[in-house]
Amino acid sequence: MKFITYTEDLYTTIDRFTVCHHFFADDTQLLVSVRLAGVNSARRGLERCVADIHEWCAQRGLQLNSENIESVWFGGRANSERLQAMDTAIRLGQVDIEPVDCVRDIRVLIKSSLNMTLCRRVTKV
Repeated sequence: MKFITYTEDLYTTIDRFTVCHHFFADDTQLLVSVRLAGVNSARRGLERCVADIHEWCAQRGLQLNSENIESVWFGGRANSERLQAMDTAIRLGQVDIEPVDCVRDIRVLIKSSLNMTLCRRVTKV
């Protein structure tokens, strides 16, 4: 419960951007829906939003752990192949957060292709 009192106004920081968000206990998810032509603009917007969240955390004595940040780009096969040629990494300071093929949403593993194949995750060490 104490964590919630620290983060109850985080939404005001995120709402300055064209980014949707979900809060789950100590987890925050940022979401943007764009066409392929808008990927670079969306990536830059996410970078600015994450940078502001990092600053928001620092002002409150909290730490945003860049090792726990994941990004994923969802789409069909054709668009996923086109994304391979684009810069889709989110930069936080000197850290590049490269997109992964599979993320965990609460306890569900979701593959970037949104198909029903098995999602094999590599655990970060």
